[in-house]
Amino acid sequence: TFTTPSARTERSSPSSPAPGPRRCESSISHRRERVRPPRTRVLARSLFEALQAPVGEDAGAAGSLRERVITDAFLRGEADRDQNVYLGRLFTRRLTHAVPDVIFQPVNLAEAALALRWAREHAVPATLRGAASTAMGGAVPNDGGLTLDLSRLDQIDLDAADGVVVVGAGARLRTIHQRLAQAGLALRVYPSNLGGTLVGWFVTGGIGMNAYGHGRALDSVKAAEVLLPAGEHVRFHDDGR
Repeated sequence: TFTTPSARTERSSPSSPAPGPRRCESSISHRRERVRPPRTRVLARSLFEALQAPVGEDAGAAGSLRERVITDAFLRGEADRDQNVYLGRLFTRRLTHAVPDVIFQPVNLAEAALALRWAREHAVPATLRGAASTAMGGAVPNDGGLTLDLSRLDQIDLDAADGVVVVGAGARLRTIHQRLAQAGLALRVYPSNLGGTLVGWFVTGGIGMNAYGHGRALDSVKAAEVLLPAGEHVRFHDDGR
């Protein structure tokens, strides 16, 4: 179940006796245990069940839900670092538990809110991960738990006439720049790295090229929809509302 490689059994040589069913079953069980530890299996199942009923109303989201609750050991291991190449296994495996127990990729705001609410109710640490393009550890777990991978929240809705663009939390700056350029538009301020997300840059200060003349990224944002740690959905406007 979920995104886990299927277990494989090796073919016995003709000269060796075929293993009995119990030995073969034990081998498969051991390999699955290595791929999905007990805590990962329990949390993934609980999260899946919490999301399944509400997501069921959206046929598209429901059809892909199982593949978006990620338990694969390799994929989870890749989420133990950001751009800081000096974070070795001593830090990520011994001093901290930087490998998430489970990764979830929401496709809409409602799913992200449900996942945060589930994490709060079950006392599961939650980490947000956009492009992980900084080197400050903000996208790296400290004690396992849930990592919310925001990469599928990458919508970009442009109103060229009003010069306004609405972007999702996972939209990359390079893609946003290309979309705006097609309409002859551009952001007022840019970071030095277009590989990150605009939202990630925004919440970490939003200072970059042209900032002295045009202000921070914050100064160009008209409104922001925000999910609080317990899943509450709030909206902020630049006029103080």
